Amino acid sequence: MDPIVTIIITLALVFYSIGVWSERIQGKLKLWHLVFAVHAVWATVVLVQKDENAINNFHRFSVAVWVIWLIPYFSPMFFAIGGA
Repeated sequence: MDPIVTIIITLALVFYSIGVWSERIQGKLKLWHLVFAVHAVWATVVLVQKDENAINNFHRFSVAVWVIWLIPYFSPMFFAIGGA
């Protein structure tokens, strides 16, 4: 695999993880969370709607998406280990 691709996808994981977990730990979606990865698009929609319930519960869904995002991140490693 191209080392630049590896660096880019790893940075994407780092930035997305920062966005998801900082929002999760703080327990409420805040404006600065918009800076990180695809999280920004989803967070923008929630903040624009100004639905306090959605803003306060955003972390539940963002963590689930983060876990799903790990599948394509780690799958090449598992395929390489399996000899595929």
